[in-house]
Formats: sequence, C-alpha cells, structure tokens
Amino acid sequence: MRLKQCPNKHFYDEDIYNECPFCNGEFPKELDLQECVGIIECIFGDNKGKKYILHKGINRIGNSYQMDVRIENDLLVTHDNHCSLIFDDNKKRFSIVPSAGTVTYLNNELLKRKKIIRENDTFRIGRSDYKVVVFTEE
Repeated sequence: MRLKQCPNKHFYDEDIYNECPFCNGEFPKELDLQECVGIIECIFGDNKGKKYILHKGINRIGNSYQMDVRIENDLLVTHDNHCSLIFDDNKKRFSIVPSAGTVTYLNNELLKRKKIIRENDTFRIGRSDYKVVVFTEE
C-alpha cells in the first residue's frame, strides 16, 4: 500500500488509484460500506453526475474542506454548512435541515425548517440540483 495525498489533502492508495478517487467522485474501494448509508447525486449543474457519500448521523454540506460533503465549483454554496442531511438509523431515512442565512430548496419550495426526504425528492443548493439515494438492507 502506497499512501498518497492529493492537492486537496485527501489520502488514497496509489496502488489502487491513478488519481484521487475523492476528487473524481469515485467511491473508494476500501470504504467501510457499513458506515455508508446513501449518496447524493448532482442531477443538474456544474457537477452533474458527481456522487457524494453519506454516512450515519449528520452530513454537513458546504464548499469547505471541513464539510462531510464538499460541493466544489459553486460560489453560491456557503463555505461552512449550507445545509445538513441527517440520517436517522432507526427509521432508515434522511432529513434535510437548512442553515441560517442560506437558501435551500426542496422540490422547488424554499426550505425554512427540517423536512424528511422522501423517494424522488430533489433539493437545490447554489446552482445545482441533487437527489438522495438511500441504501437499504435486503
């Protein structure tokens, strides 16, 4: 295993990947899938097609390196916690929570408080639309 750090400070195994899988939107093969409970996928905007991993608990979304989900190339997404997706492990579902002073839409309606995300819901932050895919146990 040859550990390498990309310019964005992500670490990855250079024996498995030619370039950083986090920056490319690929899912790392060594990821602990038990902690991965879903993804969000950009369905409209500059990052269309890019997928982001979601874990149990709170997933903070913004354009900072400290965010759980880092949205790049969109200056309308706030640096620190534009909104959060919270996974309820008991009910196996996500809720979306806007942060103060930000603009977040759920199904084309301005989000003012916490709401449960249902199948086929989309949300918009910045100039992009996203959908949530929840991994279910079968």
